[in-house]
Amino acid sequence: MTCFRDMTFCSAECATVSCMRQYNDDTHAEAVLWWDTFGSVSAAVPVAFSDFSNSGCEEYEPTEERLEALKYIRESEEIYNDLA
Repeated sequence: MTCFRDMTFCSAECATVSCMRQYNDDTHAEAVLWWDTFGSVSAAVPVAFSDFSNSGCEEYEPTEERLEALKYIRESEEIYNDLA
Protein backbone atom coordinates (compact mmCIF):
# COMPACT_ATOMS: atom_id res chain seq x y z
CA MET A 1 0.00 0.00 0.00
CA THR A 2 1.15 3.51 -0.74
CA CYS A 3 1.56 5.79 2.24
CA PHE A 4 2.92 9.29 2.73
CA ARG A 5 6.72 9.43 2.35
CA ASP A 6 6.81 5.61 2.29
CA MET A 7 7.55 5.65 6.01
CA THR A 8 5.92 5.11 9.37
CA PHE A 9 5.40 8.11 11.65
CA CYS A 10 5.43 7.87 15.42
CA SER A 11 2.12 8.08 17.24
CA ALA A 12 3.66 8.56 20.71
CA GLU A 13 3.04 11.75 22.64
CA CYS A 14 6.60 13.04 22.43
CA ALA A 15 8.24 16.32 23.36
CA THR A 16 11.05 15.88 20.82
CA VAL A 17 10.36 18.17 17.86
CA SER A 18 13.42 17.34 15.75
CA CYS A 19 12.51 13.69 15.14
CA MET A 20 11.94 12.74 11.50
CA ARG A 21 9.03 10.51 12.56
CA GLN A 22 7.07 13.30 14.27
CA TYR A 23 3.72 13.98 12.63
CA ASN A 24 2.47 17.51 13.26
CA ASP A 25 0.21 20.05 11.55
CA ASP A 26 2.89 20.99 9.02
CA THR A 27 3.53 17.36 8.13
CA HIS A 28 -0.20 16.77 7.77
CA ALA A 29 -0.49 19.74 5.39
CA GLU A 30 2.31 18.26 3.27
CA ALA A 31 0.56 14.88 3.31
CA VAL A 32 -2.71 16.42 2.13
CA LEU A 33 -0.93 18.23 -0.73
CA TRP A 34 0.84 15.00 -1.69
CA TRP A 35 -2.43 13.04 -1.64
CA ASP A 36 -4.13 15.67 -3.79
CA THR A 37 -1.60 15.02 -6.58
CA PHE A 38 -3.22 11.61 -7.05
CA GLY A 39 -6.61 13.21 -7.68
CA SER A 40 -8.17 11.20 -4.90
CA VAL A 41 -11.70 12.00 -3.78
CA SER A 42 -11.03 10.40 -0.39
CA ALA A 43 -10.36 12.75 2.50
CA ALA A 44 -8.38 10.05 4.32
CA VAL A 45 -4.70 10.57 3.57
CA PRO A 46 -2.80 7.26 3.80
CA VAL A 47 -0.28 7.78 6.60
CA ALA A 48 1.28 4.90 8.54
CA PHE A 49 1.64 5.26 12.33
CA SER A 50 3.26 3.21 15.07
CA ASP A 51 4.27 3.94 18.66
CA PHE A 52 8.08 3.91 18.70
CA SER A 53 8.38 5.10 22.31
CA ASN A 54 8.50 1.53 23.64
CA SER A 55 10.88 0.19 21.02
CA GLY A 56 14.07 1.82 22.25
CA CYS A 57 13.74 5.14 20.47
CA GLU A 58 16.71 7.21 21.64
CA GLU A 59 14.96 10.50 20.85
CA TYR A 60 11.75 9.78 22.79
CA GLU A 61 10.98 12.29 25.51
CA PRO A 62 7.53 12.19 27.11
CA THR A 63 5.44 15.35 27.14
CA GLU A 64 4.57 17.07 30.41
CA GLU A 65 1.01 15.75 30.10
CA ARG A 66 2.32 12.20 29.69
CA LEU A 67 4.60 12.56 32.71
CA GLU A 68 1.67 13.80 34.81
CA ALA A 69 -0.45 10.84 33.70
CA LEU A 70 2.32 8.37 34.57
CA LYS A 71 2.75 10.02 37.96
CA TYR A 72 -1.00 9.68 38.61
CA ILE A 73 -0.93 6.00 37.61
CA ARG A 74 2.03 5.29 39.92
CA GLU A 75 0.35 7.08 42.84
CA SER A 76 -2.90 5.18 42.22
CA GLU A 77 -1.02 1.87 42.18
CA GLU A 78 0.71 2.76 45.46
CA ILE A 79 -2.63 3.59 47.10
CA TYR A 80 -4.13 0.34 45.81
CA ASN A 81 -1.15 -1.70 47.03
CA ASP A 82 -1.39 -0.07 50.47
CA LEU A 83 -5.05 -1.06 50.69
CA ALA A 84 -4.44 -4.66 49.60
